[in-house]
Amino acid sequence: MIDVEFERLRNDYLHAEDTQHKVNSCLNLCVYLSGKLQYEEVIHYGSEISEILKDTKNDDILCKIYSLMANSYSTQGDLSMATEYLQRALLIAEEMQNGYYLAHIYYNFSLLEDEKYNLKQALDYLFKSVHLCELNGFTDILIENFIRIGNTYLYFENYSLALEYLRKALKQTKNETQKASIYYCIGKIHYDLNDLSEAHECFKRAFKMFKKNNNKYQQIPLYIHYGYISLRKGNFDLAMENAETALALAKEHGSQIPYFESLLLFAVIYTDKNDFINAKHYYNILKEIESTIHNIHILKNFYQTYLGFNKMIENDIECEIYENKLQGILSIIEEKKGVE
Repeated sequence: MIDVEFERLRNDYLHAEDTQHKVNSCLNLCVYLSGKLQYEEVIHYGSEISEILKDTKNDDILCKIYSLMANSYSTQGDLSMATEYLQRALLIAEEMQNGYYLAHIYYNFSLLEDEKYNLKQALDYLFKSVHLCELNGFTDILIENFIRIGNTYLYFENYSLALEYLRKALKQTKNETQKASIYYCIGKIHYDLNDLSEAHECFKRAFKMFKKNNNKYQQIPLYIHYGYISLRKGNFDLAMENAETALALAKEHGSQIPYFESLLLFAVIYTDKNDFINAKHYYNILKEIESTIHNIHILKNFYQTYLGFNKMIENDIECEIYENKLQGILSIIEEKKGVE
């Protein structure tokens, strides 16, 4: 199917009558492509126009282009190039003394550090961005900062600070997608604290908003948590039903992390039912694809769960292997977090 809007924007760029028209049309094209998740195209057109902009004084657009390219490289997993282009954007924003751009760039630097699991550095950038936002009234970025700060503290089980920042974000946002994400995170806190009733209520609010916006991808972790809540209540049938829905949606979306977490839920359900044959089947699948998972917190959860399973079935060889893997992950987390 022909993308009519892309063709219109590309033709506008290719047939621009002068440099300024070409620059503006390319920025519009890159913003559109970024929204469509076509990151290679963003890098391609961004590189073309940045060469032209080097010889002009149009720092405003060059800063935006560099930021878009940094985001594209980051999404593709090239953190080195992402950092390089974000540094270029930062230098321009500092020279322009543009607080709004700086707040955005600091926020994006926090995402890069988060990808490397340098949580202390990520928080430093987030608080720099918060300072600029509060100083200048940049509410949109401020809310995103509060959400990420809350999530960072949640990673390391500092629930009081996590709740403080998530509630700050919830109080200020009017965006339903943001509200849904915040309710989901608050639900995870209550789940970890074993307050299943409050967790379920938060998950229900998040689910209602995601479903209203037809956001199936964001529904997957909710079905997974519903499964674990059902399991804790001893309702195996409902737990299995939620696991099946989560797995179907994960396959439909084609994303590896929710697929992995859905399979792990199946393994846990069968383990709790003392059906070790089926549990082993799912653990074998998880072992085959664990090398594709780079999220250390998901790996930690898998290693802990699989280690517990092998202790139950007295598989000493697997216990030794995954005890070593778990200790390795825990060491990385302690080294990287730097959060007091």
